Amino acid sequence: ANYLEYHLSAEAVFVAGRIGGTTLFRRLGSRSALDSLMANCQRAFTATEAFDYRTALKSMAAFLLPDEGKSLPAQLCIIPDGGLQQFPFEALILPGGKYLLETCRIWYEHAYGSLREEAVSSEKNERLLVIWPQYPPAPEIHLLAQRGNEYALPYTLLEVEGIRKVMGVKTIIDTSGNAGHLLHSMQKADMLHYAGHARSEGSEAYLILPRTNERLSLEELAEFYHPMQLVVLSACETGLGAWELGEGLRSLGKSFREAGARSVVMSLWAVNDQSTASIMTTFYQTMTLGHSKAEALRTAKLHYLHQSGFEKSHPYFWAGFVGYGEGE
Repeated sequence: ANYLEYHLSAEAVFVAGRIGGTTLFRRLGSRSALDSLMANCQRAFTATEAFDYRTALKSMAAFLLPDEGKSLPAQLCIIPDGGLQQFPFEALILPGGKYLLETCRIWYEHAYGSLREEAVSSEKNERLLVIWPQYPPAPEIHLLAQRGNEYALPYTLLEVEGIRKVMGVKTIIDTSGNAGHLLHSMQKADMLHYAGHARSEGSEAYLILPRTNERLSLEELAEFYHPMQLVVLSACETGLGAWELGEGLRSLGKSFREAGARSVVMSLWAVNDQSTASIMTTFYQTMTLGHSKAEALRTAKLHYLHQSGFEKSHPYFWAGFVGYGEGE
């Protein structure tokens, strides 16, 4: 019932949608203005320097949310275009100082045609395949901080054990690290969770597996089809990829959607290992209580934001994951 769909032309930025029963279409501003705001926000999300990220996110909110957006609904679907597919709308800071995450449940779609009314499965025996590659030890301690290199991730153990505890006997853990074997195993799963490394560089995006030169790439996923309830790509940059006119970002997450997944959780940058493990554990705990995937992801982010303390409340630690498809 409530959605905003963005369109980026060479010169301007537009939004169409429906908020609270009101249909809207607006020219939000120039493309150059958006590009400048995006550059500031991307700088803010890196969390590698002292930067006034709150001002950047307030300015982006003022640009992206139309006047109708000042009275936000409890739930909202975002259909982003262009570079906005790399931006987590939950991190927008509203005039009152709160994040959009704190006032609204957000989920995403790649196109308006993907919005549909679907009955959520009441099946309680979904098989969850957890892919947990076993990487070699890191030679330097700083390499442990985030997912995206090719070394062991200490917090994935807590993540996988937390998920196993919540999901119980329905959980199958695969540590083989063989692309062919994993594709075969995925054909038998109702849900998939990948806890490891991934990378997006140029026209290539792939899951990094621990064997020499082993990876699971976009090309292999293009030939894979299996309609799963949920795919969670708990790794770096799984929502990023090369831009293709008419197709958008060719990311790992989008490839799983095209392969039949009803919902996909993917990342927009090189995410932190520790915060990712915490968010993912809470996500599954909340979902098993009967909440929608969108509400479970929102709850997990809010829990981390409110429990992490000032130093790790920066959006870099909690805003990197977004959910596409079947928000309710």
